[in-house]
Amino acid sequence: MMKLKFFSKLLDKRIAAYQRELIETHYKEVDNMYRQMRGWRHDYRGHIQTMKVLAAQGDLDGIKAYLDALDTDLNTVDLAVKTGNAMADAIINSKISLAKSRNIPVQIDAHIPVKLKMSELDLCCILGNLFDNAMDASAELPEEERLIRVYMDMKGTQLYISFTNFTATKKQKKLAGRFVTTKGEGHGASVALTLMLSTMIINRTGEWEMRKMGGLYRRAPILGAFFIAASFAGAGLPGFANFWGELCVLTSLWNFSPVVCALGATGIIISAIYALRAIANIFMGEPSPAIAGKFDSITDMTLREKIPAAILIVSLLVVGFFPKTVSEGLNSYLSNVATYAQTK
Repeated sequence: MMKLKFFSKLLDKRIAAYQRELIETHYKEVDNMYRQMRGWRHDYRGHIQTMKVLAAQGDLDGIKAYLDALDTDLNTVDLAVKTGNAMADAIINSKISLAKSRNIPVQIDAHIPVKLKMSELDLCCILGNLFDNAMDASAELPEEERLIRVYMDMKGTQLYISFTNFTATKKQKKLAGRFVTTKGEGHGASVALTLMLSTMIINRTGEWEMRKMGGLYRRAPILGAFFIAASFAGAGLPGFANFWGELCVLTSLWNFSPVVCALGATGIIISAIYALRAIANIFMGEPSPAIAGKFDSITDMTLREKIPAAILIVSLLVVGFFPKTVSEGLNSYLSNVATYAQTK
């Protein structure tokens, strides 16, 4: 019972931290826009005083010329970007305003002339995350080197989105064919465990390809046991947290379309086959010639490596056997999201 309370409190803290992050980001955007509005208000007081002087002098031509100049200025005060989609305009202009306040220039060419099939809530999440990532990377550069380029347009029936920005760091390296996030938190326990164990295997063998490994279970049985458990969790076997997520997805897909559900189930089967293949190639059989010379020097997991791996495995098992430790804490938040989406 104490463990369930611990994971429930941990989940509440993670959700609260995410909410605080959203609120802080939204506050910065709104505060920056209000600063601009206060500046415009101050300027227009001066404009009114100028027109009063021109009116007192009876200079109608001067008033007309001044109003024409104000009309031009009002066009620049309007939304900086008009894509054709009101929700996209709101999030893009909000992010552009925040980028300008951080001295990050934005070049944007965006056109969304048709109503999208995707939900506007999803569109806001995608654009918001892309902008935030680009601004975080640009903020580390000197001001003269900062730049974000955005291109959005319809390609047939699909929306094409491209974000380009410079970064102070070098190009990210791939791990097992995938880019690894530099933001640390926010990923599933099974993915984090698999990536951590894969890194341990690569460090011990010096190889990235499974076919160049083999027989590691004899040298690192604990590492092998953890990897097998992580593979089973990733494949969605009952008893692990992933099982409930895949069950919910497949159930929803079945209600939507049995054909799509069958395709989803096929993907799960393929991932399970790949996981078993990885276990066989890495830990079973004889060592490949690529690692035969250093096979005897390969060591098992250290205590420092076992502790985080054990924590992740335990968390997967706890949620797998007691899914309500997570689902009950998320129900209220997901209900609010569903209600919002249904009203759109």
